[in-house]
Amino acid sequence: MQLLSSTNIGTTAVHARKCQSTVPAGKPLRCTQVRASKPSGGFGNSNKKRIETAENSVYVPRKPRLSAAEEEQQAQQQQASTSASPAGGGGSAPFFSASRLNAPGGNWVNVEDNIDEFFKQAGREVKAKTLEAGRTIMLYRHKGTIYCSDVESSTYKYPMVDAKLMDGPDGAPIVEVPLDGTKYQLRNGEVLEWTPEGKNPVQKFLNNLKKAAPAQPLAVYPTEVKNGTLMVRLT
Repeated sequence: MQLLSSTNIGTTAVHARKCQSTVPAGKPLRCTQVRASKPSGGFGNSNKKRIETAENSVYVPRKPRLSAAEEEQQAQQQQASTSASPAGGGGSAPFFSASRLNAPGGNWVNVEDNIDEFFKQAGREVKAKTLEAGRTIMLYRHKGTIYCSDVESSTYKYPMVDAKLMDGPDGAPIVEVPLDGTKYQLRNGEVLEWTPEGKNPVQKFLNNLKKAAPAQPLAVYPTEVKNGTLMVRLT
């Protein structure tokens, strides 16, 4: 159906002309001139707008405008409906059953419902995970403990998807960037080796570019697993 319309800004009248169409029953519908204007006032008309046609006049209820306090209350109710209370349990960090919950302890996100199956399908202990919001993070499993970091290194923003996971001198997990050889401690993101010289020409070149720059730790995030579900505190 083609619709031609013109709006006179600054006035209360809006004119629209509908071209001939048919109703579902097949009865022809005559072209009619439609005029919408502000009500003239009077009891019961303050929150309605008047729709006039060539044949009749009707009042259509106008959606009432909420006050600032009502809008705030409505927003709080919507936020409460999408959140859940803590599910309980021990551990170094609280576990929340909500997929995303802003809590005093930070923003915990439900990352994976079955973390064991996640790594089983990956076939390795290092794998990237893209969240519903579009952000991608890195997940590592070392001796049964799950660690999480940014998906890119702090040196050359190189993807950590092919990072090498290994034991440190004290048994703590260490991850090595394949591009430049930088090594991080996964527990806190501390830099153990910053762009070492390496043995191949590429790493030697990258070492010359960054060796004078201050070492920047890898961003890591607390994790918690309960009943196979992995939660990560991203903020």
